[in-house]
Amino acid sequence: MKRYLALGALPFMATALIAGAPKQKPVLNSASGSATGQMTFDRVCGRCHTTNVGPEIRGRQLPADYIKMVVRHGNAAMPAFTQAQLDDKALDSVAQLVAASKMPSAPVPQQK
Repeated sequence: MKRYLALGALPFMATALIAGAPKQKPVLNSASGSATGQMTFDRVCGRCHTTNVGPEIRGRQLPADYIKMVVRHGNAAMPAFTQAQLDDKALDSVAQLVAASKMPSAPVPQQK
């Protein structure tokens, strides 16, 4: 009898856990300020794509639609970014920026 009571309580416990789960924190939301393409790149994309964690994506002549698809759905090690994390306006502006960008110049080697 106790087993049946425990099994009957599972759906309610699962619902309580889901309802109490924290919501996704926005990475960048254009409604909270003027999210330019460069600002979005610096705050979101650049964390990986300028630090050798992810590949350099600037200057590769990637179409903006392809960039948006990869950002929304992920690719290999890159996670997907939901609209709650990065809204469509911010995504569109950064995709246009990256699509039109030129390859950054190589850093000048430091002399010893």
